[in-house]
Amino acid sequence: MMEAYPVYLKKCLELFGSGSGNRTEEGLCSREAFNEYGDIVIERADSKYTFESPVNAPTVNDTVIARINELSEWLSERGAVLLVAGCHIGKEELTVPEEEFIEAQNMLKEGLSCPFISDYRDYMFDYRLFYDSNAHLTTEGVELRTQQLIEDLQQWMELNADS
Repeated sequence: MMEAYPVYLKKCLELFGSGSGNRTEEGLCSREAFNEYGDIVIERADSKYTFESPVNAPTVNDTVIARINELSEWLSERGAVLLVAGCHIGKEELTVPEEEFIEAQNMLKEGLSCPFISDYRDYMFDYRLFYDSNAHLTTEGVELRTQQLIEDLQQWMELNADS
């Protein structure tokens, strides 16, 4: 790293001097969009995203399960517990039947060495709650998903209070 630092510093100074480095971007990728915890904090009132492709259940296979289990073991060796929770899922006409999500959920539960604490059906939201992609929710969607995650965590903690 010490050998590369002078080159890095020179490039940074050139970018700073020309005014072309570290420009402020707008939107969800701007530095101003995040708080000190890394949470996106800008208002996302209305959906700008249109679902055009099918919304499929997550792909669960031996590779996915092995990677999660490896991370769980690594964390366990350091005194932490990995909990796997549901992700937000668009649910309307392009979404595959719930049964496919339940099947993926069951495969995860059976294969994981750590707890899967959610029910995918609880994380299915109207398309209008997705902001600019299927990965970002509107402010209302974020609040609903966060509340569901809190409920899942509280339930897991109550069931595991003695461990």
